[in-house]
Amino acid sequence: MQSCLTTLLFLMSIKLASLSLSSSGPIQLGLTGSIGMGKSTITKQFRKLGFNVFDADAMVHKLYSNGGEVIMNRDLRLKSYIES
Repeated sequence: MQSCLTTLLFLMSIKLASLSLSSSGPIQLGLTGSIGMGKSTITKQFRKLGFNVFDADAMVHKLYSNGGEVIMNRDLRLKSYIES
């Protein structure tokens, strides 16, 4: 499994390098897959290669964590409802 991921990363990095040379702007990729497909592994490798990565799962966890924006907004709405 690891050798397949390494090969995939190598091929993708070559393709991305060739695209970035001919592109006028940043390249955006979406990485999707089922549980256990290696998305996190690929993401870590992209980071190691110096790519900017936006991790939607991490953002959702942050928003829904204790003190996160979603929870804070919920608490504010609940407080104003209780006080009215």
